[in-house]
Amino acid sequence: MKKSIFPFVLLLLLLSGCELRSTLEPTVPDYENPDYPDAIRGAVLINYCYAEDFAVSGNGYWVFAANRVRRYIDKTYVSDGPTSPGRIFYPASFPYTDRPNRLVASYFGDRLYCNFADRNSIYIIDTETMEETLLCESEDNITELYLDEFDESVIAVYFSIPQVDRFNGFTGELEGSCSLPWPPIHSSLSPDKKTLAVFGVPSYQTILIDLSTMSVISTVEVDHSVTTFSYSGDGNYLVFFIGGSYKPRVNRYRISDETWWGWQECNRFYTHSHPVPGTACVAACRHNHEWLSVINAENMVFAPPLECPGALWGVEASDSGERVFVMTRWLHRITVFHLD
Repeated sequence: MKKSIFPFVLLLLLLSGCELRSTLEPTVPDYENPDYPDAIRGAVLINYCYAEDFAVSGNGYWVFAANRVRRYIDKTYVSDGPTSPGRIFYPASFPYTDRPNRLVASYFGDRLYCNFADRNSIYIIDTETMEETLLCESEDNITELYLDEFDESVIAVYFSIPQVDRFNGFTGELEGSCSLPWPPIHSSLSPDKKTLAVFGVPSYQTILIDLSTMSVISTVEVDHSVTTFSYSGDGNYLVFFIGGSYKPRVNRYRISDETWWGWQECNRFYTHSHPVPGTACVAACRHNHEWLSVINAENMVFAPPLECPGALWGVEASDSGERVFVMTRWLHRITVFHLD
């Protein structure tokens, strides 16, 4: 009978003094960037997830990562204190029968809303037990989920349906819909969570939606197919990035007087962006690349980029803007940066 070599390998590792560490143990912060002018400090937060999407509670203390391959959701508590940012305090994984897709968390992290890749529906998850309950059926595959300013309504953006829906976050009742001329390609929630901006083609327009009434506030003519866009952290601007067949460029639109800054070249091509609340900034990255950039929408100046090895796949921030989170797909990490 063929014998396994695993016991012998294990014995050799132990004899050589190698430490075998469970992937669920706290991770010691291993990344700092003291030269960054705004004193951003980074630390590995989770290094055991192969995530397709992740969500951060508004207070910045809970992180949830959706693993579509193994069909589970990771729940992690982020300890306080800038001297040891990102230390895992309470990690756990919870399996599901289908593949979790999009996630959004409540401010305190007590509720998690999720849709699954194999179901056209939205589920509410009690994060104490991580048990799922069907909230409502949806008309199409969901590409983005958001919560409104009161944490009481769930906003759904669809893959192929030209509309945005608002559901009651406790009963699942449809509270309102906003019809669009096209299915949205990109979307961004304002920092105060009162307005949703959606971008679509072939019109190359961005439509601003009042989430309290689910009505159109205004339409912005962009005239380019953008790769990503975001509200600035103060909600005064929309920052647009283009690339592809174009040289990478960035522009910003000031909402108050409906004026453009003008397209200017930038060093990188960006595919993900997110507001940094409490500032006029936007954090941006390109998937499968290793740099996180922050741009100030007031003067359109980039801060020195931050290196995040392992192919970036997404960026999120706490409601205060004090913590920015990035997901690096190939190194199976989520990293937290503390902003002073």
